[in-house]
Amino acid sequence: GEIPAGLMPLNAISKGNTQSVMTGAVLPLNTVAVVMHEHIEKEDSCIVVKGSIKKGQNIIEAGNDVKKGGKIASRGEKISPELISILSFNGISSIQVNSIVKASIISAGSELILPGEVYNSAKTYNSNMCFADSILKSLGVETVIGGIVPDNAARLSERLLEAMKQSDIVISFGGAYSGEYDLMEQSLLMLGAEIIFSGIKIKPGKSFIAAKKDEKLFLCLSGSPGSAFINIQLIVKPVIKKLMGINSFMPKKIEVKMSSDYVNSRPYRKILQGRLYLEKGELKFKILEGNSIFEVLPKTNILIDVPPKACLKAYDLIHAYYIEEE
Repeated sequence: GEIPAGLMPLNAISKGNTQSVMTGAVLPLNTVAVVMHEHIEKEDSCIVVKGSIKKGQNIIEAGNDVKKGGKIASRGEKISPELISILSFNGISSIQVNSIVKASIISAGSELILPGEVYNSAKTYNSNMCFADSILKSLGVETVIGGIVPDNAARLSERLLEAMKQSDIVISFGGAYSGEYDLMEQSLLMLGAEIIFSGIKIKPGKSFIAAKKDEKLFLCLSGSPGSAFINIQLIVKPVIKKLMGINSFMPKKIEVKMSSDYVNSRPYRKILQGRLYLEKGELKFKILEGNSIFEVLPKTNILIDVPPKACLKAYDLIHAYYIEEE
């Protein structure tokens, strides 16, 4: 007889006999081994097996995939298509997850306009807001676009307060430097926020303000797209992932060999954009240089962390951060 998948076998198999069984079917009692159809020949009422038979071959025991009491997923683990497959295979249709993080995005600067608006030479299209919106959505964050605020401390403070009430975290671009029209820190103080720190010792990306009010976090980045890109990858994304409850929230740190000599004469860390690639079976990288940040941005998949006042030689090992696609 034949045992189809999805039905229980009615009888045990007796010694010296065989039964046809479909892939995925429950085996009858006393089954010693399963032989693939292409490895047998039929001769009258007998089955001839081509090759040897080992006890237990092609048999998957119940509980082989996940042992009883075994852990399928841990708190803080990101739900991936692979994890969904495992959960489904074990009959789990729903699980508890963390709440979706909501982030407001604001750009400060009287020179900014939105893509699609009429351009003139005194204005600049706002790329940072669009980039941040795309990055955050790829992480599973719900974004609230707070728009562009002109260089006015009172109006900026008002917009920051409004954004804080609408979200879990506020991310802003522009006004984080110490120039006459850089009003972000002043605006934060006006709304009663506590400045956690202002400025970090890296370049690009040193103009960065972190503040908080009523358990809400403000991350204020430079309006420079190059600086903003590095701050998003090294600071904003890890903070967002931490808020989401993800265990592995830090960027992936790796060691790479310098492809050429490089001198950092400054007293702070220098972050270089680079491209990691495979050549003849060997993992290599090159420092990306160009006339514009937008020339190297699409090619960047690694950030090289050069220590202060470092004189690096080709083939020296150095720390870098791999930019993973979310």
